[in-house]
Amino acid sequence: MVCFVMWAALLFTAEAEARTITIANIDVDNLDIVELYVSDSNADGWGPDLLDSTLSKNEDIRIDVRSAGFDVLAIWEDGTEDTYRNLGNAPQNSMLLLGRNRIMVGPH
Repeated sequence: MVCFVMWAALLFTAEAEARTITIANIDVDNLDIVELYVSDSNADGWGPDLLDSTLSKNEDIRIDVRSAGFDVLAIWEDGTEDTYRNLGNAPQNSMLLLGRNRIMVGPH
């Protein structure tokens, strides 16, 4: 899709089966995302950066998650960070618009 953190996992059940989410960059200030992390909500750390290159406005990335609850950390080109906690528990086929119209997360 044409936005960064756009369809992230909002169709998850309490089971730990893999699901694909899409995160789309829809930042209103046209900032790129330079680092992106997704982890289980119960994890102690973030793990590796999921981006091979920056994620520009109107671009997205698909990610497999194995948890009903997961967190997302986006680091923007201006150095600001947005953290979104315990995502993935919304009804199937729904999407979340998160933080100052910067990212959208929903099902793939």
